[in-house]
Parts: sequence; C-alpha cells; structure tokens
Amino acid sequence: MPADVVALDETNSFSIALANRLDYRQAVYEVERRGLLRGYQRNQLFPAVDMTGSYGYNGRGLSFDQYAWDSSDSLTERDNPEWSVGVVVSTPLGNQKARADYHSARLAAEQAEWNVKRLEQEIRVQVKNG
Repeated sequence: MPADVVALDETNSFSIALANRLDYRQAVYEVERRGLLRGYQRNQLFPAVDMTGSYGYNGRGLSFDQYAWDSSDSLTERDNPEWSVGVVVSTPLGNQKARADYHSARLAAEQAEWNVKRLEQEIRVQVKNG
C-alpha cells in the first residue's frame, strides 16, 4: 500500500521550528541582552546626578576635660541628632572609554541581530528541505 502524499504548510512548519529550536530562542535572548547592554552603555555617556543623605546621632559633650563621659551619654541617649542632604553631579570629561564601550555594545547588538536573521534563514532552508 503506497503512502499518502501529505501537503506541508511551510509557514506553519517554520513557526513550529522556531518555537522548538533552543538555539534560536537563545539567539533571540542574546539580542535582548545585548540591547539592554547597549542601553546601559549609552546612559554612561551622560552626566550623572546622585542624591546623598545621612542621618545619625552626634556624641557632643560640653568639654573634654571636665565631662569626658558626657559625649558617650549624649550618644546613647540620642540627644543630638544630625542629618545631611546633598546632590552630586558628575560630568564626564573626554569620555573616550564610555564612547568606545557604547560603540562596542552597539556593534555586538547588531551582530546578535544578524545572527538571529542568519539562523532564521538556516531554519527556513531546513524546513523547506524536509
């Protein structure tokens, strides 16, 4: 008894192949990872603004000679709270390393995208060839 000829839907087969291929999923993941790294390296090109703050207690005594224990008492009793708030702005000068890192990350992201496209073509050919 001869086997029946089955018509294959290449589009559906290609979609199934993409969903089941671990190497393809890893390549897509690599594109996402490289995109995040590219975004991070791009952010390193700009000035940074950081807010700082602190809160604590100061152990001040009236005089060190007469009241040596005064400072430790005020510290344990929490009589002298102190706080500070500040803003630090860092501006990169020249910034050649950050620029080089960004260009390297951008090229690596493009290469990962090309690898996905190449892998898709290989999978398409394998599906078509059966």
